[in-house]
Amino acid sequence: MDKKIYIYEVEPEFASYFDEFNADNSLVWSVDALDVGNVTEYTDAEVISTFIGSRLDATVLEKLINLKLIATRSTGFDHIDLNYCRDRHITVCNVPNYGSDTVAEHAFAMLLAITHKLEAALYATRHGVFSTQGLRGMDLFGKTLGVIGTGNIGSSMVRIAHGFGMNIVACDLIENHELVLKYGVQYMDFNEALENSDVISIHVPGGNETRHMFGDAEFSRLQKGAILINTSRGDVVDTFSLIRALTDGRLAAAGLDVLPAERELRGCFGDAVEIEHLLHANHTLMNMPNVIVTPHNAFNTFEAVRRIIMLTINNIKAYIAGQPVNVVS
Repeated sequence: MDKKIYIYEVEPEFASYFDEFNADNSLVWSVDALDVGNVTEYTDAEVISTFIGSRLDATVLEKLINLKLIATRSTGFDHIDLNYCRDRHITVCNVPNYGSDTVAEHAFAMLLAITHKLEAALYATRHGVFSTQGLRGMDLFGKTLGVIGTGNIGSSMVRIAHGFGMNIVACDLIENHELVLKYGVQYMDFNEALENSDVISIHVPGGNETRHMFGDAEFSRLQKGAILINTSRGDVVDTFSLIRALTDGRLAAAGLDVLPAERELRGCFGDAVEIEHLLHANHTLMNMPNVIVTPHNAFNTFEAVRRIIMLTINNIKAYIAGQPVNVVS
């Protein structure tokens, strides 16, 4: 049966992967995100696939009166109003495990860049300065890494850290006993993990339960001079608390692949005053010499993006066949 399938935020080099749906369905793809500004162009959509740049709240979804499936090309789904989807019987599928190693590698790359002063060293040599002054780094061997969230990505982070000879503590609602046996991971409660870690790496999902999980109280528990790495979601960390911790030396440095309200900042959604404050805070972070910021790029390797596309195609096929998989709502 012919279905209207719309694919958003897809790079042209990967668009042809979806062509197989053209035989029995009407397929349209776009490099643009789906939002309130363009949704009226797609009101006949039955199946849509987006990445995290699309804002799928009620104001957008209510315009898609024929919508039956959202196949997000991400693990996280905090950009989708799941309550609305449940009420309207719209199935939501994700891609749960496309880049665990990919994201963990990026997190560790940021950590190495920080501890070995790579950004400052590159800046110096590109400007003809071959002095080592101010470039003394820090060994990771023997230091303690605190992994907050030991799902697929957190588990990959554990494996890499173990290879570097780090001690590893972790916090999660569900303990992974394989990590304990294989890598000597010591599970602790959240506060204990903070107090015992030289480096904190965050690997928790976004949402109301984890919003501002890290604020002034949490940063005050860290050892002075700790390092924070965040590749999860921006609003897991209170940005203003983070700036204070970086300024007063509680944190020595931070590596951030995510910032708060990314979609709102890109598309100017939400409260104007709040956006202005967040923009100012983000610019402050990006200009701090002890902070590395990357543009939500941890997932972005050719291999991982190809896995995302193939898993999404499988999700759509399974739904059309009446046997949906990777359902989150």
